[in-house]
Amino acid sequence: MRKIICKNAEGDELEIAYHPPYILKSIEGITGFKNNIILSNSGQRDGGIRNGAYVEPRHITMQVVLVQDIEYHTERLRGLFVPKELGTFYYYGDSYTRKIDYEVDNLDIPHTPKRTKTALISLTCSDPYFRDADEYSKNMAAKTPMISAPLALPPWGLVASVSATRQEEPVVNGGNKETGITITFLAKGPVSTPRLDNLTTGEYIKVDVDMEAGQQLTINTNFGHKAITLDGVNINNKKDRMSEFIQLTKGENILKYGADSGRTDLDVYLRWSAEYTGA
Repeated sequence: MRKIICKNAEGDELEIAYHPPYILKSIEGITGFKNNIILSNSGQRDGGIRNGAYVEPRHITMQVVLVQDIEYHTERLRGLFVPKELGTFYYYGDSYTRKIDYEVDNLDIPHTPKRTKTALISLTCSDPYFRDADEYSKNMAAKTPMISAPLALPPWGLVASVSATRQEEPVVNGGNKETGITITFLAKGPVSTPRLDNLTTGEYIKVDVDMEAGQQLTINTNFGHKAITLDGVNINNKKDRMSEFIQLTKGENILKYGADSGRTDLDVYLRWSAEYTGA
């Protein structure tokens, strides 16, 4: 680990590393997870019956040593780690950067006459999974360029680009668990009932809505943020009842977009971030 950056909701941030003024003495809670398996007992058999499982919220604790301008840096910690406010924890490794949202659980900065102070910072992450710091994106209906340099223009002319006619695209989730996705359908003409299928998992999501040119339909399938909006207005009730808020499974996923009518008048933008069970 090279460093940690904690950023609050206002965008103020603090770097914690192995050098002054905020020296990381120790950190716990970033490498593993706690999975709770729910069992029930039966008098008819040994062992238990599995009823489900859930991963507990993540708890991160840090000891941070202050060695310069103690009073100033104490106030910086108090200003950044505020109760009942959300923040984002960034982990910078040697070859990757991951992030996770947190709420401050505890901040303890002991009063001492010594020239250094050791602050104890405790963070609770209700969503226990780390994500890549940067999102991935893809336009499934992107145009394919037909011109390259050097250019020799034939007498009959040349097509500059063509719209992609292939509805299927591979999307790779490089994390170690499934993850949600944000889907944006942008209509360039009349479109009825757009949908996206994950052919790898057999899941699909379909929205029973008629779109006009210029309208934007956004579907967020991420845990805790699931929503469907048309030009910013919530239309969750328009989701096809048999469809699901589809996920990307680990590895390669084959996605396919479509519509009852107007498919060629759709641009389809995908955004996703791989998730991990530790930093």
